[in-house]
Amino acid sequence: MPLTSHRMNLQQHRPITLASSSPRRKSFLESFGLQFTSFSPDIEEVRKSGEQPIAYVRRMALEKAEATQGDFTESLILSGDTDVVLDGEVLGKPNDPEDALLLLERLSGRDHLVHSGYCLMDSKNNWTHIGDVTTRVWLRSLPKKMAGMVHLLWRASRQSRCLLNPRIRYATRGAD
Repeated sequence: MPLTSHRMNLQQHRPITLASSSPRRKSFLESFGLQFTSFSPDIEEVRKSGEQPIAYVRRMALEKAEATQGDFTESLILSGDTDVVLDGEVLGKPNDPEDALLLLERLSGRDHLVHSGYCLMDSKNNWTHIGDVTTRVWLRSLPKKMAGMVHLLWRASRQSRCLLNPRIRYATRGAD
């Protein structure tokens, strides 16, 4: 018997595997009332020399789906990747609170592009769909008091990810 979502009137006939540990992507699927398994594929996310942002996010989405399909052969596999581009420069993911603050300061009061690649793969029926979406985003000017908030939010998100995923270790430095 298919699962029916009352919010969107969707019927789910097959298992879904989300090839991501992203809380935002999980929340998105949950908003449709879908049941799914979340799996974080272990792939190397390295940009090829000269690779454009859209090509990169599409390739990463495909590689994440491919790395997941062997463990979930009956599932529809959904994966994605995102890049932020400011003035033609690809901004990477922040490594720590200071990086996050610098990134937010650069984006503050400016517009930038967010490129998202996605892949829907059905190994059982041997088909794959890869797509992308680009959104222009404007971030309002942020107050200077943002530093303390960013640091606290960063620590909280890192700690909660570690609790949810035992493969991630959270180490504190100095007074953290």
